[in-house]
Amino acid sequence: LSTTPCRELYGTLSATYYDGDKNPDPVYGKNYKVLTSANIADVHDFYKNKIDEYNKWIAEDEKETSMNNDLILKATTVLLIDDLRARNKDIEDAISDFKSERDEYINLDTHFSMAEHILEINKPYGEPNPYELVYSME
Repeated sequence: LSTTPCRELYGTLSATYYDGDKNPDPVYGKNYKVLTSANIADVHDFYKNKIDEYNKWIAEDEKETSMNNDLILKATTVLLIDDLRARNKDIEDAISDFKSERDEYINLDTHFSMAEHILEINKPYGEPNPYELVYSME
């Protein structure tokens, strides 16, 4: 993950296995979290909330664009029409940015789903899983 998504996600995960008094883990370093089923559920919830937030903003902006289009049809001055069209252009740019950012969260959530699936299909039948997913900021 790049820096910002890494920091966002690290703040949402509930359990850390390094408390500052211990030496860093020789394999994972000092800032790592084992991704248990509960932690992965937290990851999916975090991304779902982010996606829902962006969808809400997109819907609000699309509604405003629609209202502006109705006003453009009723406008009696060219100045007002130009102002509404300029506002719609700004809103459309914002919608495009929101969709791009939302799609990035969808992509990140998909990556965690794939990692979870890969871990599950590599689990030996009837035995504890010898593998674990680890999230590290190093």
